[in-house]
Amino acid sequence: MKLVFFTDTFCPNVDGVVIAISNYRKELEARGNEVFVFSSCRKGVAAANKDPRVFFYEGIPFPPYPQYAISLNPFASKKKVAELNPSLVHCHAMASMGFAAIKAAGDLRLPLVGTFHTLLPQGAHYVTRNKRGQAIISALAWRVIKEFYRPFDLVTAPTKVIVDLLAEHGVSEEKLKVVPNGIDLKRFSPRARPFASLRKPKHKTVLFAGRVTEEKHVDLLAAAAPLVLKAVPEARFVVVGDGPFRPQVEKAIDDQRVRKFFLMKGTIPNADMPCYFASADVTVYPSTFDTYGLSIVEGMACGVPAVGANAFAIPEIVKDGKNGFLFEPGGANEFAEKIVKALTLPAASKKKIRSACLATARKFSIQNATDSLEKAYSKVL
Repeated sequence: MKLVFFTDTFCPNVDGVVIAISNYRKELEARGNEVFVFSSCRKGVAAANKDPRVFFYEGIPFPPYPQYAISLNPFASKKKVAELNPSLVHCHAMASMGFAAIKAAGDLRLPLVGTFHTLLPQGAHYVTRNKRGQAIISALAWRVIKEFYRPFDLVTAPTKVIVDLLAEHGVSEEKLKVVPNGIDLKRFSPRARPFASLRKPKHKTVLFAGRVTEEKHVDLLAAAAPLVLKAVPEARFVVVGDGPFRPQVEKAIDDQRVRKFFLMKGTIPNADMPCYFASADVTVYPSTFDTYGLSIVEGMACGVPAVGANAFAIPEIVKDGKNGFLFEPGGANEFAEKIVKALTLPAASKKKIRSACLATARKFSIQNATDSLEKAYSKVL
């Protein structure tokens, strides 16, 4: 089977969408399929591309996230899609390349599958700081999403809560299906080696891995840190990732006078991520923006429990008291309490939770996820 993926982000960017697409592509090709990727990009990326199955369309930077681009000529992709003559079009985008996917599939009469990766209505704060204005923009965003997915034959989302949310906002239930994103259990496993510099005998490492944006609420970790340190003085906090909200997080760390307990790593090679998870005692996710939670599952695959906000997709993965702990969004005190709980587990409880983490990760293997994806494809072929 020949497939084309349309996306607004791809390598060299590193984010949840890129990792999900890359994992699917690798597994689909291992099963004998051909996967071609059509993506927007910043200036210079297309010229540096050496992958014959990836096609870039240059554009202008997207202001909230300058590493992403809005393609200036996305519809030029239709000619290449016609030459490839694929079995279907799978759209992972909702900006310029998303509309190009709709155009290509419609004009070439190809089945059109879409995956909803990003909770755009939760990003209204990028447009206005006014709460009433944010509510209006969020409502408009849901209307746009409903219309955007109208021509699609099938729409997937990685978790049930997001599928239900799409249905609630008018996307036809008949075309909705849960298809989780998968992880590579060969890379992320209990056999991953920790970094010696992070895995010091007397330290307990609290890890956040992801984009540092306002909706991820990484500043809440700074607010919780003094309370954690009071109960667990050997706690250390590592933040892996970068983003436009980093200056505010740095300020929050300084305001709480916990700078010496924090390590801000910024963007790191994705190949190093298993080692960071293996170095952690607990991973933390105060986000209220996630449709899935890829890093949560990757950490669990390394045997590390998670403390996450009880919001959107996170509670579908994190089961309170079983493979991690949940706290109500925005509550620094409860956040700290659950981090302390994870760091001070008795040996027997720690072993039980570790086993539950590994079991959770196995459910989200890329093999299982690709099985679900191929079943979804069969509905429209």
